[in-house]
Amino acid sequence: MYIGIDAHVERYVVVRQIDGLPPQPAQTFRKEETLLNWVAKQQRLAARVVCCYEAGPTGFGLCRQLRGMGVVCHVVAPKRWAENDDGVKTDRRDARALCGRVESYERGNTSALRPVRVPSEEEEHARALGRQREALKKELKRNAQRGRGQALLYGERLKGRWWSEKRWGQMHCEHGKLAELLAPLRAVILVIEEQLAASTKALESGSISEEERPKGLGALTWRMIKGEVCDFARFENRRQVASYTGLCPSETSSGRSRRQGSVTKHGNPLLRQYLVEAAWRLIRWQPDWYAWKKWRGEFARASGGRRKQIVVALARTLAVDMWRLYTGQTDMEKLGLAAG
Repeated sequence: MYIGIDAHVERYVVVRQIDGLPPQPAQTFRKEETLLNWVAKQQRLAARVVCCYEAGPTGFGLCRQLRGMGVVCHVVAPKRWAENDDGVKTDRRDARALCGRVESYERGNTSALRPVRVPSEEEEHARALGRQREALKKELKRNAQRGRGQALLYGERLKGRWWSEKRWGQMHCEHGKLAELLAPLRAVILVIEEQLAASTKALESGSISEEERPKGLGALTWRMIKGEVCDFARFENRRQVASYTGLCPSETSSGRSRRQGSVTKHGNPLLRQYLVEAAWRLIRWQPDWYAWKKWRGEFARASGGRRKQIVVALARTLAVDMWRLYTGQTDMEKLGLAAG
């Protein structure tokens, strides 16, 4: 039995297909508990039940419960499932398309779906802590920029940390009205800064020791990369590692023509950010890194955009090296890396 589920916060639209028969009409469940009870009934009717739904803001709780019941459950990357662009998209259509795709996938057509890895609850929590810190950083920048915009109304151009004690005292003396206007924003920013510092400290405490990290790869950076990857052992080869980072070149090939372009940015954006930052630091702190030796001469001759391209290539290599390093395939000495 194949079941396609279009999952939402308030309801679940489900389409069922038995063996090779046509899909049945869609059903709607308002509660997750009702859906799980219905799936349990289907288990008594079929030798094997396979479910499928799209990854989204509801997380992986439904998948974990279904798998705990003994149901095969695939969580897939979201996409537009309509095969013809007729301008109609409904939950029933999506559930029907998922049902058909999961049947095709189970019968051997691996291109029918793109299942995502379901992290454990511990991995999901660790990743959420890192992403929460990124959200705090964005909120801090947003409020700081809002204060700068309000200051322009008074003919003042604020730079840097205008909310610091020293600069705030000067503002009170020179521009009392502006300070009165910015006081609520400053109070919010100070709270965010406190929470951000606590979050950073907590994340760094979850990192590995300096002896286990290459010099230049800080505790926070390692912890953020590990949090996004979840488990380095999830990858079977270096191609999968590079693909997950989205740092592979795009390609347009036809016949004898082959053209490679900018990176695909197909994978995890936060992981790319930290890998690129780490690559810039390793250029400075790891002169014997084999990847840097390969690019050092061209990097010295290059400028501007070409240097950035080289750093992106180094970031992709760093991801592969970290996979090899933390799955026991090599050690830092063989990679030319010095420990922290």
